[in-house]
Amino acid sequence: MTRKIAMTVASAAALAFTLGACGSTSNEAQPSTPANADPTSKAAAEPTTAPVDSAWMDPEEAQDLQSTKLSCDSQYGMQTCYVILTVKNNSTGTSDYYFEYNIENKSGTQQYASDMAFVTGLRAGQTKVEKSMLLDELKNTTDAVVVITSADRSES
Repeated sequence: MTRKIAMTVASAAALAFTLGACGSTSNEAQPSTPANADPTSKAAAEPTTAPVDSAWMDPEEAQDLQSTKLSCDSQYGMQTCYVILTVKNNSTGTSDYYFEYNIENKSGTQQYASDMAFVTGLRAGQTKVEKSMLLDELKNTTDAVVVITSADRSES
């Protein structure tokens, strides 16, 4: 019960911070460009995707995180990057999810940023695409990938 209360409080605080300080959490697709692209360019490139490593989560829960993506967009000299997590609740009840992740180079020798994301109130069988804005500016990171470092699924 204490864990559920702590998770709820942490989820609410993170959601308030995300909505208040970071802007929209909409699931609309955003154009993406490599992080080191010309800031005035509006050309789109494929988001960087890393394989989902299930070592961080219980095997039954590991299949819930279906994909991770890093998507960056540069407009008017300003760069905005998002980590996009696709989560499907494969349990029989409503669940909350907590993820910690790093943005690293593909070889894992350099970390560019770290952050966390929450998905709350996901009912059994539902899928959610969570778009979490990075506060760190990424430079020269065309090889950047999302690496999940911690995750937890709890009952809502």
